[in-house]
Amino acid sequence: MKNHTILIAILVILSLIFLGCVEQTPVGTPTPTAQPTPERTVVDNISSEIPALTPTPTPTPRTEPPVNYSVLLDSDYGFYRIRAAQGDTIVNLPPSFDPSNFSINVGDSVKWINQDTQRYELTIISNDGLWTSQAGLLFDNYDYFEYTFKSPGRYTFSIKDSRRSKNQTIVVNP
Repeated sequence: MKNHTILIAILVILSLIFLGCVEQTPVGTPTPTAQPTPERTVVDNISSEIPALTPTPTPTPRTEPPVNYSVLLDSDYGFYRIRAAQGDTIVNLPPSFDPSNFSINVGDSVKWINQDTQRYELTIISNDGLWTSQAGLLFDNYDYFEYTFKSPGRYTFSIKDSRRSKNQTIVVNP
């Protein structure tokens, strides 16, 4: 019986220990305690080091067909005339349009046509390495070389061994 009493006492003590460890739900609404707000420290020279973020506009896809430019050239005048067509439609270029310096869009093509009055070999050189000089060889009258521009940039071209013609510059817009 003595063992029985000791066993009951141990069970009561253990029950009290375990009941004290069990989480009790609070009665009523808990009151929030105030938390201190951290203060901001401003450093004068940091604002000049952080670049401003500028949103990048999403390019709109081109809906009209590309423009095909035909540049006429000869050994005397170099790049002297230009014509343009968009699909089956002729594009009217202003009279002041300079065939030596003009802008096009990505996807447009330029065709250089040998219009020399003599049977004279002309070679279109890409000063930016877009093609080899052999590709730009226009051996005879009405021979042509065509190139479609796929990347925006500023490109210059010249006629090989032509001392009188100036370089041609084409700016390709995105």
